[in-house]
Amino acid sequence: MNEKQFKQMIGQYLDDVFYYLRKMTASKEDAEDILQETVYRYLVCMENKEVIKDRKSWLFRVAINLYYDLYRKRKRRNEIIERFMRHDLWDATTPEQVILQKETWRQLEKILNQLPSRSKEILLMKYVGGLTYKEIASITSLEESSVKTMAFRARKQLLSINHGGLVDDI
Repeated sequence: MNEKQFKQMIGQYLDDVFYYLRKMTASKEDAEDILQETVYRYLVCMENKEVIKDRKSWLFRVAINLYYDLYRKRKRRNEIIERFMRHDLWDATTPEQVILQKETWRQLEKILNQLPSRSKEILLMKYVGGLTYKEIASITSLEESSVKTMAFRARKQLLSINHGGLVDDI
């Protein structure tokens, strides 16, 4: 497989996976390492002639599992949260915009952390990762209808925690 074929097969999904990992609080270096391991595992599957029906879902699932494995081993939950808050999550042109954006993410993180982990994961996959309900269902091994229901309930719960403040547009 040459580089052009590889880019056609999965290159389009790798940026989405990387961006999602960063939003899941992975540092840039950790996200790169996880992405590299994900690509390696994909290539091993291709070499073994394993059939992967939905490449995007497969890549997300492997990357998410690797992410959880990595942070489970480190057992540094507080450090992960601090790292999340320190990242520049948007490109901003003024110091005021950077501060406002960081504060918005801190508030959103506080609200998201009040949700059950499955609800938080589904919302992040949907709105940060840009995945469809079908792709989320494939990654989480749930029925698509269950994912839709869980996403609806998570949004409702998010809005009730928020009390009409930060996340009115969801």
